[in-house]
Amino acid sequence: MSAESIARSRAQIYSLLSDVLLHGMTAAHLQSIKTTPNLPSTAPTSIDDWKALHYALFGLNIYPYETEFLSETGFFGGKVTDDIAKLYYEAAYVAYADEPLDHLGSLLGFLAMTCQEEAEAHKDGIIQAVYHMRLLQRRCLNEHILCWLPAFTLAVHAQEEETFGVIADMLLDLAIVHHQDLSEDNNRPTRVFNLPTPPNILDAKNTGFPEIVAYMLTPVYSGLYFTRDDIVRLSQQLEIPHAHGKRRRMFIKLMDTAIEHNKLGDLLALLQDKGIVWHQFYKNRVPIPRFTDAWVKQIENTLDFLQTIRDAM
Repeated sequence: MSAESIARSRAQIYSLLSDVLLHGMTAAHLQSIKTTPNLPSTAPTSIDDWKALHYALFGLNIYPYETEFLSETGFFGGKVTDDIAKLYYEAAYVAYADEPLDHLGSLLGFLAMTCQEEAEAHKDGIIQAVYHMRLLQRRCLNEHILCWLPAFTLAVHAQEEETFGVIADMLLDLAIVHHQDLSEDNNRPTRVFNLPTPPNILDAKNTGFPEIVAYMLTPVYSGLYFTRDDIVRLSQQLEIPHAHGKRRRMFIKLMDTAIEHNKLGDLLALLQDKGIVWHQFYKNRVPIPRFTDAWVKQIENTLDFLQTIRDAM
């Protein structure tokens, strides 16, 4: 397969996945998605069903934004968005207007456009343009997407929804292979990916459930991601009532109710189980330690953090 054909194929797949993540599905891509390998028989068959599933996952549970996964505050804007805006500007890429720049669908749209431009440059024999487009792709993957795509993939799988689990796996595999291909272009050192040092809240005075929950709900601290449905499932596993509303309120109520039912130790054990599953995924599923080592370290800290609480009970 020629370099032009590979670039064009990547552009088509990234464009498809961008639309699926941004909109749920479009008429232009409905037939294409049906040919996805391993797509379950339960996958939606109409645009309306795709949009309903999309809203259930990405409107109510997982927020597919880089700031959601990589920011200590979770707020839009700041350095993360500024860096992405600069990257888009260099490629003259215009993101989907109704979503923030750091939406995963927008980032995939950037890859789709630059892969298409690379294909055209191959066709016209403009080698300098080929290298420039591939450099932009490399920056998008290395400095943005691959820093949090594994965590996003894990979060999708945790929702026990097969259709988007298959799609997330396909995207992760595509991004890994793409990264490996781009890494062969040169041997220049790449920026080391690190996550911030988590606050040592157990040594702080007056630490309570609100502080513990804030830690657990900040992916760059805990190394984990919790959705509303995740919190409900924890309640169901413990056979205790669950709250409604925002994740913070639900998680605090979960811990309060676990205390009331003498099941806090069981809850902490379930949280550790989740950490072990995520730890194994990073170690065994993603063959790029420079993107996963930081997440593995945070999860190991969280497992120790939870064990310290259990030991103090």
